[in-house]
Amino acid sequence: MRNIEITDKNVTLIPMDWLLIRYQKLNKKIKQPLVDAKILSEHAVIERYLADKGHFEQLELNLPRPKREEYVGVTEQMLKEYYRLQRRKERLEQEWEYLSKTCTPAETKITASYNGGGGGAGLISKPVEKAVLQPLDRLENIEREIYGISNRLAPMERALQALDYDQLRIITAKYFVTEKKKDQVLYEEELFLNRQKYYELKKTAIITIAQALRII
Repeated sequence: MRNIEITDKNVTLIPMDWLLIRYQKLNKKIKQPLVDAKILSEHAVIERYLADKGHFEQLELNLPRPKREEYVGVTEQMLKEYYRLQRRKERLEQEWEYLSKTCTPAETKITASYNGGGGGAGLISKPVEKAVLQPLDRLENIEREIYGISNRLAPMERALQALDYDQLRIITAKYFVTEKKKDQVLYEEELFLNRQKYYELKKTAIITIAQALRII
Protein backbone atom coordinates (compact mmCIF):
# COMPACT_ATOMS: atom_id res chain seq x y z
CA MET A 1 0.00 0.00 0.00
CA ARG A 2 2.85 2.42 0.70
CA ASN A 3 3.90 2.65 -2.97
CA ILE A 4 0.42 2.96 -4.46
CA GLU A 5 -0.79 6.36 -5.58
CA ILE A 6 -4.52 6.54 -4.97
CA THR A 7 -6.50 7.88 -7.93
CA ASP A 8 -10.11 8.01 -9.08
CA LYS A 9 -9.53 4.75 -10.95
CA ASN A 10 -8.28 2.66 -8.02
CA VAL A 11 -9.76 4.33 -4.93
CA THR A 12 -12.70 1.91 -4.78
CA LEU A 13 -10.28 -1.03 -4.68
CA ILE A 14 -8.41 0.18 -1.58
CA PRO A 15 -9.66 -1.12 1.80
CA MET A 16 -11.42 1.59 3.78
CA ASP A 17 -9.13 1.35 6.80
CA TRP A 18 -6.08 1.98 4.61
CA LEU A 19 -7.79 4.98 3.02
CA LEU A 20 -8.50 6.46 6.43
CA ILE A 21 -4.90 6.01 7.53
CA ARG A 22 -3.58 7.41 4.24
CA TYR A 23 -5.90 10.40 4.46
CA GLN A 24 -4.70 11.24 7.95
CA LYS A 25 -1.07 11.12 6.77
CA LEU A 26 -1.83 13.31 3.75
CA ASN A 27 -3.56 15.84 5.99
CA LYS A 28 -0.25 16.40 7.76
CA LYS A 29 1.69 16.64 4.50
CA ILE A 30 -0.54 19.26 2.86
CA LYS A 31 0.04 21.59 5.80
CA GLN A 32 3.72 21.72 4.95
CA PRO A 33 5.16 24.34 2.55
CA LEU A 34 5.83 23.42 -1.08
CA VAL A 35 3.43 20.48 -1.25
CA ASP A 36 3.75 18.23 -4.30
CA ALA A 37 0.83 18.40 -6.74
CA LYS A 38 0.41 14.63 -6.61
CA ILE A 39 -0.08 14.79 -2.86
CA LEU A 40 -2.80 17.41 -3.26
CA SER A 41 -4.50 15.40 -5.99
CA GLU A 42 -4.41 12.18 -3.97
CA HIS A 43 -5.73 13.98 -0.90
CA ALA A 44 -8.65 15.39 -2.91
CA VAL A 45 -9.52 11.96 -4.37
CA ILE A 46 -9.63 10.31 -0.96
CA GLU A 47 -11.52 13.23 0.57
CA ARG A 48 -14.29 13.02 -2.05
CA TYR A 49 -14.53 9.24 -1.64
CA LEU A 50 -14.69 9.38 2.15
CA ALA A 51 -17.33 12.09 1.98
CA ASP A 52 -19.46 9.95 -0.34
CA LYS A 53 -19.11 6.98 2.05
CA GLY A 54 -19.89 9.02 5.16
CA HIS A 55 -16.60 8.39 6.97
CA PHE A 56 -15.71 11.94 7.95
CA GLU A 57 -17.41 11.62 11.33
CA GLN A 58 -14.91 8.95 12.31
CA LEU A 59 -12.01 11.17 11.24
CA GLU A 60 -13.36 14.22 13.05
CA LEU A 61 -13.73 12.27 16.28
CA ASN A 62 -10.08 11.24 15.88
CA LEU A 63 -10.87 7.70 16.99
CA PRO A 64 -7.80 5.54 17.57
CA ARG A 65 -7.43 2.79 15.00
CA PRO A 66 -5.75 -0.50 15.82
CA LYS A 67 -2.43 -1.23 14.19
CA ARG A 68 -2.52 -3.74 11.36
CA GLU A 69 -0.76 -6.46 13.32
CA GLU A 70 -3.25 -5.99 16.16
CA TYR A 71 -6.48 -6.44 14.22
CA VAL A 72 -5.04 -9.15 11.99
CA GLY A 73 -4.01 -11.17 15.03
CA VAL A 74 -7.37 -10.66 16.73
CA THR A 75 -9.27 -11.64 13.59
CA GLU A 76 -7.15 -14.74 13.04
CA GLN A 77 -7.68 -15.81 16.64
CA MET A 78 -11.44 -15.40 16.24
CA LEU A 79 -11.37 -17.49 13.07
CA LYS A 80 -9.56 -20.28 14.90
CA GLU A 81 -12.01 -20.07 17.78
CA TYR A 82 -14.91 -20.22 15.32
CA TYR A 83 -13.52 -23.41 13.83
CA ARG A 84 -13.02 -24.95 17.28
CA LEU A 85 -16.59 -24.14 18.29
CA GLN A 86 -17.93 -25.40 14.97
CA ARG A 87 -16.26 -28.76 15.48
CA ARG A 88 -17.53 -28.90 19.06
CA LYS A 89 -21.06 -28.22 17.85
CA GLU A 90 -20.82 -30.99 15.25
CA ARG A 91 -19.68 -33.52 17.87
CA LEU A 92 -22.51 -32.50 20.19
CA GLU A 93 -25.05 -32.86 17.41
CA GLN A 94 -23.79 -36.37 16.68
CA GLU A 95 -23.98 -37.28 20.36
CA TRP A 96 -27.49 -35.83 20.60
CA GLU A 97 -28.57 -37.87 17.57
CA TYR A 98 -27.21 -41.06 19.14
CA LEU A 99 -28.73 -40.47 22.58
CA SER A 100 -32.11 -39.47 21.19
CA LYS A 101 -32.34 -42.92 19.62
CA THR A 102 -31.04 -44.92 22.57
CA CYS A 103 -33.39 -43.26 25.05
CA THR A 104 -36.50 -44.99 23.65
CA PRO A 105 -35.84 -48.54 24.99
CA ALA A 106 -35.16 -47.17 28.47
CA GLU A 107 -38.40 -45.21 28.46
CA THR A 108 -40.28 -48.40 27.55
CA LYS A 109 -38.60 -50.22 30.41
CA ILE A 110 -39.47 -47.62 33.02
CA THR A 111 -43.10 -47.57 31.83
CA ALA A 112 -43.27 -51.31 32.44
CA SER A 113 -41.97 -50.76 35.98
CA TYR A 114 -44.67 -48.19 36.67
CA ASN A 115 -47.27 -50.72 35.51
CA GLY A 116 -45.98 -53.36 37.88
CA GLY A 117 -44.19 -55.40 35.24
CA GLY A 118 -40.70 -54.88 36.63
CA GLY A 119 -40.54 -55.07 40.43
CA GLY A 120 -44.16 -55.10 41.65
CA ALA A 121 -46.36 -52.45 43.33
CA GLY A 122 -45.55 -49.94 40.62
CA LEU A 123 -42.09 -49.18 42.02
CA ILE A 124 -39.13 -48.18 39.85
CA SER A 125 -35.86 -49.93 40.44
CA LYS A 126 -32.84 -47.66 40.90
CA PRO A 127 -30.88 -49.11 37.96
CA VAL A 128 -33.84 -48.51 35.62
CA GLU A 129 -34.33 -44.97 36.90
CA LYS A 130 -30.65 -44.20 36.40
CA ALA A 131 -30.68 -45.73 32.92
CA VAL A 132 -33.49 -43.37 31.91
CA LEU A 133 -32.60 -40.14 33.66
CA GLN A 134 -28.89 -39.97 32.82
CA PRO A 135 -29.36 -39.97 29.02
CA LEU A 136 -32.28 -37.55 29.29
CA ASP A 137 -30.25 -35.16 31.44
CA ARG A 138 -27.40 -35.40 29.01
CA LEU A 139 -29.73 -34.61 26.11
CA GLU A 140 -30.91 -31.47 27.86
CA ASN A 141 -27.34 -30.39 28.61
CA ILE A 142 -26.35 -30.97 24.99
CA GLU A 143 -29.27 -28.92 23.71
CA ARG A 144 -28.34 -26.01 25.98
CA GLU A 145 -24.70 -26.14 24.91
CA ILE A 146 -25.58 -26.31 21.21
CA TYR A 147 -27.83 -23.29 21.64
CA GLY A 148 -25.07 -21.33 23.37
CA ILE A 149 -22.47 -22.27 20.74
CA SER A 150 -24.84 -21.30 17.92
CA ASN A 151 -25.20 -17.82 19.40
CA ARG A 152 -21.42 -17.47 19.64
CA LEU A 153 -20.95 -18.63 16.04
CA ALA A 154 -23.56 -16.27 14.57
CA PRO A 155 -21.42 -13.08 14.28
CA MET A 156 -18.61 -14.86 12.44
CA GLU A 157 -21.08 -16.65 10.18
CA ARG A 158 -22.51 -13.29 9.14
CA ALA A 159 -18.99 -11.95 8.57
CA LEU A 160 -18.07 -14.91 6.37
CA GLN A 161 -21.12 -14.25 4.21
CA ALA A 162 -19.53 -10.93 3.23
CA LEU A 163 -16.61 -12.71 1.53
CA ASP A 164 -16.51 -13.58 -2.13
CA TYR A 165 -15.91 -17.12 -3.37
CA ASP A 166 -12.11 -17.01 -3.55
CA GLN A 167 -11.76 -15.16 -0.24
CA LEU A 168 -13.88 -17.81 1.49
CA ARG A 169 -11.80 -20.60 -0.09
CA ILE A 170 -8.62 -19.07 1.31
CA ILE A 171 -10.04 -18.52 4.80
CA THR A 172 -11.40 -22.07 4.88
CA ALA A 173 -8.13 -23.62 3.71
CA LYS A 174 -6.00 -21.47 6.02
CA TYR A 175 -7.96 -21.42 9.28
CA PHE A 176 -10.64 -24.13 9.23
CA VAL A 177 -8.29 -27.11 9.35
CA THR A 178 -6.88 -29.37 12.03
CA GLU A 179 -3.39 -29.47 10.49
CA LYS A 180 -1.79 -26.15 9.66
CA LYS A 181 -0.14 -25.89 6.23
CA LYS A 182 2.30 -23.38 4.81
CA ASP A 183 0.88 -20.65 2.61
CA GLN A 184 2.95 -21.84 -0.34
CA VAL A 185 1.38 -25.28 -0.16
CA LEU A 186 -2.09 -23.75 -0.04
CA TYR A 187 -1.80 -21.44 -3.02
CA GLU A 188 0.26 -23.80 -5.20
CA GLU A 189 -1.20 -27.24 -4.47
CA GLU A 190 -4.73 -26.66 -3.16
CA LEU A 191 -6.09 -23.32 -4.30
CA PHE A 192 -4.09 -23.01 -7.53
CA LEU A 193 -3.52 -19.28 -7.18
CA ASN A 194 -0.39 -17.27 -7.82
CA ARG A 195 1.40 -15.90 -4.78
CA GLN A 196 0.40 -12.26 -5.25
CA LYS A 197 -3.27 -13.06 -5.83
CA TYR A 198 -3.35 -15.33 -2.77
CA TYR A 199 -1.96 -12.70 -0.41
CA GLU A 200 -4.16 -9.95 -1.83
CA LEU A 201 -7.30 -12.03 -1.35
CA LYS A 202 -6.23 -13.19 2.09
CA LYS A 203 -5.54 -9.60 3.22
CA THR A 204 -8.85 -8.24 1.93
CA ALA A 205 -10.70 -11.20 3.46
CA ILE A 206 -9.20 -10.51 6.89
CA ILE A 207 -10.06 -6.82 6.61
CA THR A 208 -13.64 -7.61 5.52
CA ILE A 209 -14.13 -9.97 8.47
CA ALA A 210 -12.56 -7.50 10.91
CA GLN A 211 -14.86 -4.74 9.69
CA ALA A 212 -17.94 -7.00 9.88
CA LEU A 213 -17.03 -7.92 13.46
CA ARG A 214 -16.34 -4.25 14.29
CA ILE A 215 -12.73 -4.97 15.21
CA ILE A 216 -11.75 -2.03 12.99
